[in-house]
Amino acid sequence: MPKVLVVYWSKTGNTKAIAEAIAKGINATKKAEAVVKDIKVTKPEEALDYNALIIGSANHVGGPVGDIKNFLKKLEKLNLKGKTGAVFDTHVKGDPRAVQKMEKQIREKIPGLKMVAPGFGAEAKGILKGPLVEGELARAEEFGKSISTKI
Repeated sequence: MPKVLVVYWSKTGNTKAIAEAIAKGINATKKAEAVVKDIKVTKPEEALDYNALIIGSANHVGGPVGDIKNFLKKLEKLNLKGKTGAVFDTHVKGDPRAVQKMEKQIREKIPGLKMVAPGFGAEAKGILKGPLVEGELARAEEFGKSISTKI
C-alpha cells in the first residue's frame, strides 16, 4: 500500500486541521496510508520513505511561511523521481497565493515530484485566527480521497 506523508505548518491549528482531514480522506479509501507531521519536526529526507508528499502552509504575506519555503528548498537537493505530491493552504477569501507559489517552486525546482492534483485551498474567516469556513474540513477530506486514487 502506498505511503503518504502530509506535512504542514500551522500557527492557529487551522492548517493542522486541514492536514488531518486530508489524511483522514486518504486513509478512508484504504488505497493508501497517510501520516501527518508538523514541519517543525520533519526532516526533508523523510520524504524518501514515502510514495507521496502533501505539503501545506498557511498563506503568509502572499506565500507560504518561511519553514515551508526552507523545506521545499531542501527537497530540491533530493532525488524525488517517481514520487507524487500535492499542496494545500489556508487563506482568507480569494487569496490562495501560497498554493500557487508552492506549485510553481515544485514545478521549477523539484521536477521529480509529480503533482497529481491542483493545489487545494481552504478558506478561513479571519486572517490571524480563522475559524475555517464551514464545510472546509469535509472538502479537505474529499481532496484526500481523490489524492489516494492518483498515487
